[in-house]
Amino acid sequence: EFPGSPFSGSPIPSPMTSVTGVMEVSFISDLIGTFDGFSAFYTSDSDSGTGSCPLSGGVLTSMSGSITDGSGSYSNLLYCYWIIAPSGATSVTLSFSSFSTELFNDKVRVYSCPDSSCLSTTELSGSPFSGSSIPGAVTSYTGVMKVTFTSDSRITGDGFFASFTSASMMCPGGYLTSSTGFISIANASGLYANNIDCYWIIDPPGAVSITLEFISFSTELDVDIVNIYSCLSSACSNRAALLGPLSGLALPTSVTSTTGVIMVTFRSDS
Repeated sequence: EFPGSPFSGSPIPSPMTSVTGVMEVSFISDLIGTFDGFSAFYTSDSDSGTGSCPLSGGVLTSMSGSITDGSGSYSNLLYCYWIIAPSGATSVTLSFSSFSTELFNDKVRVYSCPDSSCLSTTELSGSPFSGSSIPGAVTSYTGVMKVTFTSDSRITGDGFFASFTSASMMCPGGYLTSSTGFISIANASGLYANNIDCYWIIDPPGAVSITLEFISFSTELDVDIVNIYSCLSSACSNRAALLGPLSGLALPTSVTSTTGVIMVTFRSDS
């Protein structure tokens, strides 16, 4: 069942995509009132449309790499997808170096997935992308990312080239759902490691606000950085900066998220 389903009432549901090639829709009414009902339009695509993209349709497991629609102008009626799922990754970041598609019509979409099947997806902030402006970097904090590219039957362009990198967490981070708790980057020796990329998403069920208070703080000034964000959901694809970047020896002030979800990130250099 898709996220958000079942649907009822008057709000129009968002579009949904089945990546298995099969979708079932059911409608049930009770014995009391009736209304105008619904109308829905569906479209379908093969894995490669009338063209293909390099590595499309597969699962990419390297810690870093690149994806592209190919050299030269892309084809009309194209559908390509890539699932990026490096083994052990806790985050995947996609960075575009070139981008040129038909504005509003030929789109690159980027999703976060809970696992490499990507049967459930959450579209990341900023997606979909089209036109000639190079999009900013996007990150999936589940360690799995799905990228799709579709074109219509009219104008084409040079397409896009994007590189991906991933990180494996070397500190005890991840999703925290307790109403109270403690986070730390120190290891058994009391020091944190070099070259680590850590995050904590704090999402207690039913919480309407979360307050984070520091009791100690010591990082390399201007280099090993802590950032704190307020998130609209546990995926943290839509987030706003609350505090940071933080580094050095000064103890930061406490900070509160009024969304009920907070994200803390830490990166150290070599």
